[in-house]
Amino acid sequence: MDTPQRHRDHRARFRGLCGLRGSVVIVFEFVAFLAIPLLLTASLLADDPRAEAMFRELEEKLLNEKSLRLRFKITSEGPVNSSLQGQLRLKSGNRVEIDVSGSFKSNPVSVHFESDGKKMRWALADRQIDLETPKGLNQAIIVGFTRMGLLHNLAMILGGEPPDRADGTVGDWVQVSDFLFAAPDPSSKVRGRSIRFQIEVDGKGVGDADYWISPLTRVPVERRQTVHLKTGDMKVVETYEFPD
Repeated sequence: MDTPQRHRDHRARFRGLCGLRGSVVIVFEFVAFLAIPLLLTASLLADDPRAEAMFRELEEKLLNEKSLRLRFKITSEGPVNSSLQGQLRLKSGNRVEIDVSGSFKSNPVSVHFESDGKKMRWALADRQIDLETPKGLNQAIIVGFTRMGLLHNLAMILGGEPPDRADGTVGDWVQVSDFLFAAPDPSSKVRGRSIRFQIEVDGKGVGDADYWISPLTRVPVERRQTVHLKTGDMKVVETYEFPD
């Protein structure tokens, strides 16, 4: 083979190799591009200790308040349909007042619950209820509020029962875990990211919640959660105002 022919063959092989390498680079860049959403999703789903710290700080703050007042609006859809509004007032010494009205399980309701620290009293359509105030009433209401939402204990009261686990065991009974900051939710009127976490009762997963805490006041303003019931999932939205 003459020298010019060899040079032409080398140049052809070189162009072919460059073309192959170029294809490999293009494929590699394309795969990397596809991986970006996966990396972002993995980052989003990773536990974030800052989210948990913010939640724990809020709960501790509310538990240590000598007095607390909030207004609420709650809706639920699914196995239990409700539309409730009202006000919660707490003072140290297990003194509590709760006013709630609207509809629960598609029935009209209007109840005033009160504890003076010694006795709990409230009236339902068919009976008056008078019970001793348990030692952990305020704790049960606050921990129930932060971890499960208000609807659970309102349902207890509307059913003729006091707030759940007011004997001082609520903190062990309901647990929250797997905290992270979730992306903004377009269905929420609240701007910014929520704290997302899983809810367990008696060691069993019962749902998940998105919790918005105001960056200015450091109090919760909205909660959206899914509760897994035996008869299906219930969607709950709760909004809060702290007038004081």
